[in-house]
This record gives sequence, structure tokens and C-alpha cells, in this order.
Amino acid sequence: MYRTDAHALHAILSAVQESKTGTLHVRWAEVLGAEVNTPEFDRRHAEVVTLYSGTLRDIAALPEAQRQNYGPFRHAWWEAVITPNHQWGNGQRVNIINKEHLALLHTAGDVIEAKLGSTPLAPGAGSLDALQEQISEWVTMLTDEPDTLPNEGLRQTIIQQLQHVAWLIENVELFGAASVAGATQAAVGGIALAAPHVAQKSGAKWKKMALALLGALAFFNTGVDTTTAAIGHAGDIATYAITSAEHVKDALTGD
Repeated sequence: MYRTDAHALHAILSAVQESKTGTLHVRWAEVLGAEVNTPEFDRRHAEVVTLYSGTLRDIAALPEAQRQNYGPFRHAWWEAVITPNHQWGNGQRVNIINKEHLALLHTAGDVIEAKLGSTPLAPGAGSLDALQEQISEWVTMLTDEPDTLPNEGLRQTIIQQLQHVAWLIENVELFGAASVAGATQAAVGGIALAAPHVAQKSGAKWKKMALALLGALAFFNTGVDTTTAAIGHAGDIATYAITSAEHVKDALTGD
């Protein structure tokens, strides 16, 4: 399992570059495991673009000297993903990236992992089972108990976020651990911000499930067992965020 977006992107671009099957369409379809001109292919290639964006974000988080080492090569990586100067359906085989730029992408992943390990940018990749279970429970609850969150727009947004996480977990060997961690973190944020809109009778359950999801994410990010004090600290942060959101709502409504 690739821990950083840069490592996952490197593996995908390497496979496309090395493929002997012919056109870019065919090569990408082979690597992504989806037929061209299908929604699934579009979705998977869009996720590759997200890996590229994530790699730039991670490089920006590095110390200045290391940022300078990799910044000049970002356009070469973008061209490998998009290949704007080549027809994807052209029968002529083309190189999408040279070996040096590809090697630098992998090196960037190594540095990101060393500097930012056990964070959402380079998760420790603890067990996915607990995280997958929590995601499933949330989707089931929001789908089967719509009265929990009467605001339909918010509810559907969170469901879509969680289903995206589930899809990334299913495809973690392709898109890597950082994609899962980042998408889950976004979903957790959405859940916390939606707390003021939750039906009063469901408030306690919402908080309990939010803490369980955050604990599973912390375990995945750090590789630290959920029985440790680190998860309790994460729970304190989530409780504070949810409670703060409720206080803001009260202040705005004059309650």
C-alpha cells in the first residue's frame, strides 16, 4: 500500500509508461482497470489528477530546501498525467515522461514519507478494517434514518463524501493510503460542521459515531492501537469542534 500521493502517482505513471499495449487510451485503461469512455474510467483518471494535486500540496509542506529540489519538475509530472501534446487514440506509441523525472517523483514520495509520516499526508497505514466498518455504519445510518439530519442537502453531501471514502478503500492498492486519509478527514469535517443541524433526539448518537470514526481514522493515520490515549485526545478535539459549532449556531440564532 503506497503511503503518499507521490508514491501512488509514481506507480501509476510508471505502469502507463512501461505498458506495451499501444495507444494512450489502451494503456491508461489497462493500468486503471476501467474501459475508456466510461464513468468509471473518468472517475479513476480524475483521482490520478487528485494524486498530482496532492503531491504538489505535500511538497509545499516540506522545508524550503527540499521544496526547491522538486518544484521545477511539477510541470513534467502534469504533462505525464494529461499528455496535452499527444492524441490519446493515436496508434503511435509515445513516452509520457522521462526516467529522471519519474525517479524524482519517487524520491519526493520518500522525502514526504520521512518528513510527514503518521499524518494524513503519509499515513502509518494501520488496519483499514475499523475505518471501513465505521464508514459503512455512517452510510447506513444516514440512508436508513434520514430524520437524523433533516437538511437533505447536507445529508446527501456527507453520504457522497463517505461513499467516496469507501470507493478509495476498495481501490487503496491503486490510489494509496493518503487518498483514503484525506477523503476521510474531509468527511469528518463535514460531519462535525453538520452537527448543529442534527435532530435533537439524535445528537448523542451523532457525537458517539463521530468519535468512533475519528478514532478509526487516527488509528489508520498513526498505526497506533485504538486503545491508546492518542485516540482519546483525538476524541477531545472532535468533541470540541462539534460543541463549538453548536455554540456558533446558538449565537447566530440568538438562542
